[in-house]
Amino acid sequence: MQAALSADGLDCKPVVHVDTRQFTSVVVGLPAQVTATVWCRVPLADLVVPGMPGSMLLTSRFTSPLDPFRER
Repeated sequence: MQAALSADGLDCKPVVHVDTRQFTSVVVGLPAQVTATVWCRVPLADLVVPGMPGSMLLTSRFTSPLDPFRER
């Protein structure tokens, strides 16, 4: 992930949270999902104009379904 951010010229330290609560809280056979959220504070100088002060918090979230008949 850090390599992809650097390749895009973004200088940030990403924070990742993966919500796996539904791995164990859902009855077998019912739909469940896992969600990953990434936060990264990027200097505005990297996004808009070199030398511009301040920063912006970028956030992305991805949700993927789990196999409802997976082994627990």
